[in-house]
Amino acid sequence: MVLDRRTLIFALSGCVPATALAAPMTLNGTLLPGAGLGLSPDTGADVTVKLADAALSAARRGAVLSLEPGIYVVSGLNLPAGARITGHGAVLSAAGGASAIDTKGSAGIALDGLTVRGSGTQANGKGLVAFSDVEDLLVSNCVIEGSGAAGLSLNGSTGRVRDCQITHCRDAAIFAVDCREIEIDGNEIAQCDDNGILVWQSEKRFDGARITGNRISKIGAVSGGSGQYGNGINIYRAGGTIVSGNHISDCAFTAVRVNSGDNCQIIGNNCARMGEVALYVEFAFEGAIVANNIVDTAGMGISVTNFGNAGGRLAVVSGNLVRNLFTPAYEEARGVGIGVEADTAVTGNVVENAALFGIVAGWGAAMRDVTINGNVVRGSPVGIAVSVSPGAGHAAITGNRIEGASKSAIQAMDHNDPVGGDMIAHGAKIDPRLMVSGNSAG
Repeated sequence: MVLDRRTLIFALSGCVPATALAAPMTLNGTLLPGAGLGLSPDTGADVTVKLADAALSAARRGAVLSLEPGIYVVSGLNLPAGARITGHGAVLSAAGGASAIDTKGSAGIALDGLTVRGSGTQANGKGLVAFSDVEDLLVSNCVIEGSGAAGLSLNGSTGRVRDCQITHCRDAAIFAVDCREIEIDGNEIAQCDDNGILVWQSEKRFDGARITGNRISKIGAVSGGSGQYGNGINIYRAGGTIVSGNHISDCAFTAVRVNSGDNCQIIGNNCARMGEVALYVEFAFEGAIVANNIVDTAGMGISVTNFGNAGGRLAVVSGNLVRNLFTPAYEEARGVGIGVEADTAVTGNVVENAALFGIVAGWGAAMRDVTINGNVVRGSPVGIAVSVSPGAGHAAITGNRIEGASKSAIQAMDHNDPVGGDMIAHGAKIDPRLMVSGNSAG
């Protein structure tokens, strides 16, 4: 017998009275046993209607519906407003190609301690657990596994997803579209084919999601692409989003990717073994903070880009530890610790063992008003590179320490081509758009 964490906790609780075992971890209120409302597990029959009726009955009494351990077969369960369901050891098993839960236009729904299991074959394109236009939603301490699409899909909803385990999903573990201030906290997400957590808006606007303290691992890119898939966390057009304190490892592409989201923060995440850029802020964004993260082993550590073709600008990249950057065989040469383009301060970072460049400012004409100050760069062939191509703007490179640069400590570049010699050398010719001072190398 193989015990997962939840089963083990349940087994070790055998000396506790049954009423205590059934008690919800996060839901307060009187428990109303499902057995008293005609709900029995392990019958093999579809109990969708009975379960919806029992949830409505409990909601009308202000009670929490408590399910006995066992399997309940359901298909497209539409929960009424105020439905609160708990059941540690209760398994909702999706029938056929439908979602197990598919609830629309409701409010005040809470699920705690349930396992929701799919067959991996649902064909409706929705999550195994799907909520649309649901206000004040809580999904906590649940296991969601085996979805043929997303594990949990949220559309136009508000609420919180916390302390859940979501695994083996064909698409993303959690896919939130056009939601408002969703909180996604403390979840364990693993072995999903295409993405971990997606927070998207259908048009660029404030979102306000908080994605904190999650553990995300083994995210693939089965659907291919050049970055649409393979991300631990992907933010698209969703402004004001905070991504903090997550542990993200073994993703095909990126740990955290922000695309066209204004004023987003990527803070204090621990990222390991990324196939491409670990922390990515790209396309039409204004305002980003990437601070106090650790990146160990990636094709590129941090990229803040697309000023030239999409207007991406305005960022702070500070206090990050970035190391072991390689050049992927399937992608254009990376091997860069930190790359930025416009209106950005790069301060107080440590970069070690980048295969090509420690820190890069700009690409071609896409460089404006960059400050690179007080960083430590170790073991990169070129410590700091800066674009001096026609049309490139101004940059200040000051007070940095570069150690072990085998080619050049500070190098001007025109795209891939070096311009002049090492600018840290005494008497070196400096482009008038650059200020280079107070740096040291060894």
